[in-house]
Amino acid sequence: MSSATLTMDAAEPSRPAINPWIIALAVTLATFMEVLDTSIANVALPHIAGSLSAGTDESTWVLTSYLVSNAIVLPLSGWISSIIGRKRFYMSCVALFTVSSLLCGLAPNLAMLIFFRVLQGAATESRWLWPRRSGPLSADGSLTTTPGAGFSL
Repeated sequence: MSSATLTMDAAEPSRPAINPWIIALAVTLATFMEVLDTSIANVALPHIAGSLSAGTDESTWVLTSYLVSNAIVLPLSGWISSIIGRKRFYMSCVALFTVSSLLCGLAPNLAMLIFFRVLQGAATESRWLWPRRSGPLSADGSLTTTPGAGFSL
């Protein structure tokens, strides 16, 4: 009887602790919010300039600061994630992006808005870490070699 129980237990597939679709939804939602934020800033630039009494040349720093910050953090993001872990780095970047988005909305002047956009740009680099190597991700965020066992980003 015990040998039959052992074979039945061994045949049962293991289930991940967290549903992989929840992880896929969280990663996709965060990436969508970043793209949406960039699009909104581009479209709203004339309104931002008017609301903060800034010229067109000054208001383009809202976009430029974001992109420059993003470019500076890009080479550092792999190193940071290797120290603190990809999942922890990703989650801290999502939190920083969310807080800096709120602060951008509350910015009283152009200088503060530019500063908070720099924080946003630094926080968006985590999205490049998930497809670290080509291959699907498993539910815990690590690469898997089993076909159909993960999702690809």
